[in-house]
Order: sequence, then structure tokens, then C-alpha cells
Amino acid sequence: MEPILRAAADRLIHHTAYLRYVAEQMTPGELEQTCAATGLTMRETLAHCVLWLEWVEPPARKLIAEGAETFEPLDDDAMNAAARDRLGAVAVPELLERMAAARDELIAAFAGATHARSVEPLGGDTIGETLLRWTTHLERHALDIAETLPELRYDSLLLDWTLSADYRDAGEAARQARLIADVRAYLASLPEDEDEDDEDDGDFENEAE
Repeated sequence: MEPILRAAADRLIHHTAYLRYVAEQMTPGELEQTCAATGLTMRETLAHCVLWLEWVEPPARKLIAEGAETFEPLDDDAMNAAARDRLGAVAVPELLERMAAARDELIAAFAGATHARSVEPLGGDTIGETLLRWTTHLERHALDIAETLPELRYDSLLLDWTLSADYRDAGEAARQARLIADVRAYLASLPEDEDEDDEDDGDFENEAE
């Protein structure tokens, strides 16, 4: 696999693992909470992420097979409408199964790309760079989850996902900065842990004497 597409595959593996984890932590009530930034419920957000993976797999395969000349831009509005109409009521286990299947199909498509195809120009990027950029989509919705669900906001894995993301959109970067400030304030509010380890070490040293 071409190095840039190996990076894309690795990102898909990690981001779908993050998404599976947070999805499995959500209660039925949390799944119906609405994100203020998008207007989607958490269930619809999960469905959107799954549908996005399914949606980009055919054009990714076409790009790799036929090159840039036949490329048509993705229709995000149509995809979002389909997420509400087709997947908004699907149970989470089924969504996660579909997510894994779509991820594996994309990675299989990446494996079929030649070096020449991966460096072929497409707009201001190459095909490889375009496919790598597509794989950042899921992390954009990590912010939606952190902002919407206070019980999960400070979960270490969700924070690792949201705070390590390189958001290029100014609005998303500002939301990430607000989350960082919120996390810092939360950590500062926690009581300091008692230094039990030091006390135990002292007892051990006294006994040794």
C-alpha cells in the first residue's frame, strides 16, 4: 500500500475505534440528545458517520481505478438527508457493523492504488492527498459528541480524539479551543490526590531500618 494511503487506512482504523467506543458508552437518552452545532441527534450523528464511510467508498474506488478525469464532487447535502431518512432509527449495533464493513471496503480500495495513481493531480492536491483528507471527516464529529454529552465530555478516549485533532476549519478550531479551556477548568476544580505513595514509601523505609 502506498505510504499516504497507509496513513489514511491507519486513521480510519483509529477513528472508527474511537467512534465505536463512544457509541457504546451512550445511554438511550443520550442517543436522542441534539447537537447545537449541527441540529443532529447523537443517533443521527452516528448514522451520518456510517453513511459517510459508505458514501465515499464508491468514488474512492472510482478515483483509484479511473483517475481524476471522471471525478465528481461529493454531494454533502444529499448525504445528510439520506442519513436522516435511511439511518436515523437504525439500532447502534447495526450501525457499528455497517461502519466496520465500510471501513474495511475503503481500506481494501486503498490497497489497490498504484504509486502513479496516488500522486496524480486532483484539484490542488493529489488523489492520495484527497483520500487522506477524506479520512479526517469522522474526527470533526468528535467535537459534536463532546459538546452535547456532558457525562462523556471528560472521558479520556473522547478527549484524546478531540484534542489531538488538527482542525483546519476556523469554526471547528474555535470550538476545540473552547473545549480545551473547559477541560483545563474542570481539571483545576478537581481535589488534589493525597500523596499516599510517598507515605507508603516512608513506611517501607522505616520498616527496613
